[in-house]
Formats: sequence, structure tokens, C-alpha cells
Amino acid sequence: MRKGGTFFTLLFLCNGLFLLGIAIWAHLEWEVFVSFEVAFVSVFFVVLSSYLRYQKGILRRVKNANFAPPLICVKKMQKNQKIINFKEANDDLSLSKMRNFALFFSGLKIASYGFLVAGFLFLHHQNLLSILGYLSGISAFLFAVLSLAFYLRYES
Repeated sequence: MRKGGTFFTLLFLCNGLFLLGIAIWAHLEWEVFVSFEVAFVSVFFVVLSSYLRYQKGILRRVKNANFAPPLICVKKMQKNQKIINFKEANDDLSLSKMRNFALFFSGLKIASYGFLVAGFLFLHHQNLLSILGYLSGISAFLFAVLSLAFYLRYES
């Protein structure tokens, strides 16, 4: 099965299992269901926007990279040998850190966080907010992502 298909299958299963657990434990009501789904979809958009932005940054760096094979030198390591790394004194405002800042805060990512907050506020103002449902929706998505990480790690 493709990795994208596996991810969406895990999302679907976690969504259903968490809703079933809430239905058994707390009698699934409309407010809980709506809060659960709004949180689940909002967190999905946050993770999707982060993924797309990092993918774009990585592909741009790979495009500009030179993949010449490095020179390999074999040297015996002596006992009690220490490796010391030196840093520049004025490294705190380097250009690479500004690029990382811009990489983290993209327009799509800010819009997805806005969607998350707007969904929460909409539910609150319509008196549909259930904290149990909202936190369960976020937890279900995070559980699906962790399940995918374990699946990919131990896949043969």
C-alpha cells in the first residue's frame, strides 16, 4: 500500500475509533461530534500546511545542492580523543536562521492556524463547543500520525 494511502486509512480508522470510544463513554451528542470533527479537520490543515512548506524548502535545497562524492579518509581513532566544535561569536543573527524563521511562518501555515482558532471561536459562539470533543479530535489526529510513524519505522 502506498504511504499516502496508509496515512489516510489510519486517519479514517482513528477518527472512527475515537468517535466510537466517545459514543460508548460519554453518549455521543451533536456538540461533541461537531467539536471533534472541527478540531480533527483543523489540525489536519495545520499539519498539511507544515508538510507542504517543508517539502517545498527541502526540494529547493536539493535542487541547488551539489552531490559530489566526498573524499573518504580512514584514520584510526585513539583512545581518549575528543572532538571539539567551535562556533562563531556572532552566529545568533545569521542569514540561515532568518531563512528558517521564514520557512516556519508561511502564509498557508498562518491561514491554517487561523482556521483552527476560527473554528474554536465559531463553536464557542454557537454554544456547540465541547472541550471533550475538541481535545479528542486533536488527540485522534496525533494518534494517527504517531501510528503512521511506528508503521513506517517497523515496516519490512
